[in-house]
Order: sequence, then C-alpha cells, then structure tokens
Amino acid sequence: MGKGDKEARTEAQARLAAERSAQQAADKRRTWIFGGITVAVIVIIAVLVGVSVSKQSNSASDVGPLPRGADPVTYGIQVGATAINGGGDQAAFVKATTPKTPRIDFYEDFQCPACKKFEDQSSPTVNFQINNGKVLAVYNMLNFLDKNFNSDSSLRAANAGGCAADEGKFLIFHDTVYANQPKKEGAGFTDSDLLRFGNESGLTSPSFAKCVTTLKYRNWVVNGVQRAADNVPVTSTPTLRLNNRDLVRPISNQQIVNAIASLSK
Repeated sequence: MGKGDKEARTEAQARLAAERSAQQAADKRRTWIFGGITVAVIVIIAVLVGVSVSKQSNSASDVGPLPRGADPVTYGIQVGATAINGGGDQAAFVKATTPKTPRIDFYEDFQCPACKKFEDQSSPTVNFQINNGKVLAVYNMLNFLDKNFNSDSSLRAANAGGCAADEGKFLIFHDTVYANQPKKEGAGFTDSDLLRFGNESGLTSPSFAKCVTTLKYRNWVVNGVQRAADNVPVTSTPTLRLNNRDLVRPISNQQIVNAIASLSK
C-alpha cells in the first residue's frame, strides 16, 4: 500500500470518527431537549391541575353556608320525596322514595313574569305530585334578572327562599312570592315585602327576619345556585329538567303529569 493510500485511509477514519462524535453529540442534545420538554410538560400539567383544584376548592368554599335541604350539586332546595325539607305546612310533603322516583329541577327567578305565569298555571298540579310523593322537586332560584334591572331584588328574594327552607316552609313561601309578584316587571321586592310574604307563610321568627335582612345566603345564591345553573347551562326561565332532561316548551300540566308517570313505571 502506498503512502497516498495510507493517508487517504487515515483521513477517512478521521472523518468517520468526527461524524460519529458529531452524531453522539446530536443524540445527547436531543435527549436533553426531549427531557427538558417532558419536564416542562409535566410542570405545566401540574400547574393546570393545581389551578383546577384551586378553582374547585374556591368554588366550594365561596358558596358559604347552605340552607336546610339544599342539594349538594345544583344547590337548589329539595322538596318532596326523600327531601328533609317539607316545604309547607303538611307532613305529607315528605314521602318515602323508590329507585324509580323521578327528580324534577325547576330553574326560576322570582322576578320573572314567565315564571309567574307558569306557577299560576302549574303549581296546583306540581304540588299535588309533590304531596303524593310522586316526585322529588328541586327549586333552583336564580338572580340573573338583577343584571337586567340593575337591582338586587332577585338575590334578596332567593335568599329569603333559603331562609324559609331553614324552617321547612320553602314551597309555601315560594308560592306566596309568586302570588305577590309586582305587576310592573323589575319593580322588585323590598325586605319589608319579603318579611310580609314570610308572615303570610307562617314565618314569623326573629331568625327568619335576621336571615332575610342580613342576606345570610347571598353567596349560596350567587356562587352556588346561579353558578351551577350557568354550568348546565340554563339559558332561560322557567326551565324544567326531569331526570336531567329538559321538558320541551310549551310545558303543559298534562305533559308534567305524563312525564313523571312514565318515569315512575
């Protein structure tokens, strides 16, 4: 082998060694990069999970105290089958339940004229279903109309509903408020109005009056009931959901009776 051949082979070996070295360096850099990305992704996920947990914790903590009989998910007041909140002046409001007992959620605002129209038409039928243990009714009283009217009347009325629930008279108070809804939309309710409605519903205790005037359940209304409804989402009132399915408008008394009966079989 000539001198030229040896030099050429030496140069080739040197180039090959250099290429291998470069490849190894590149592989190492990629390992570092991928490793760094993996760590970064893990950190980001951990942060997002932490934020989510924090939000959930805040959502739970800023609801504040719950009225008697409040549902732990929607925060609405439970009345009827299985409910600890009788809702009125009859012991028959609390009945035994079966696995097939339907649940109906009402989403209303005490200032809502359409809600009053619905209640005027349907409350006797609904109350009959409740009184006879055919359904668990959950009343989710919202305060979204306060934004429209630049007031806090819906909030105050919903809060008073929570105060009534504490004394086992939510449903009778609920019906009394709708029976006295102002004819002018947005006129709202004063504390005096709400205390009078309470008095007409048999709510005369100092604890009820204090609960109403101090807005004891403000956070429950705003951060509990309203927020949960927004997450459903509920976009108009009244909305009725039977076993988590919306009843189709227009909602008639016969539709309510038939729907409950079909789920009770």
